[in-house]
Amino acid sequence: MSAKQQGQKGSGSLGAILIAEDNPDDAKLVQRAILQLRLENPVHIVEDGHSTLAYLKGEEEYQDREKYPFPALLLLDLRMPELDGFEVLRQIRGDMRFAHMPILVVTVNQDRRQLGEAYRLGARSFLTKPINPNDLKNAIDGLGKDGDKLRYKAPGEP
Repeated sequence: MSAKQQGQKGSGSLGAILIAEDNPDDAKLVQRAILQLRLENPVHIVEDGHSTLAYLKGEEEYQDREKYPFPALLLLDLRMPELDGFEVLRQIRGDMRFAHMPILVVTVNQDRRQLGEAYRLGARSFLTKPINPNDLKNAIDGLGKDGDKLRYKAPGEP
């Protein structure tokens, strides 16, 4: 399954925001929250765990880093087909290339045990579906220096 780039141009060397979400409606809601925050980073959507790992590793159709830049942020659904979000987290954190990439977990479930497992596997924060733009901004602000590759548009900039 291919990543869908969502219409920002002139991203230059900005890292992407990668949305790993199997539900197209939920992916659109996450994208809308990103657009409301006026982030300049290009947005890509993948629909399952396998595609998430292929994108991160620059494999398969994601080899072109001009077209598919390395993510500055991963928004990861825990419940996806093929490989779920927990397995994606295990594989990401087992690879030093991804050690500092911030990951925000997106979930409908606030089960403390599952969230604890996600944190143990390296998630930085979690967001509850449907995503509220203010909650997303707070989570990004909470990344500290790990969020430095995310860029907001200047006031008055289209």
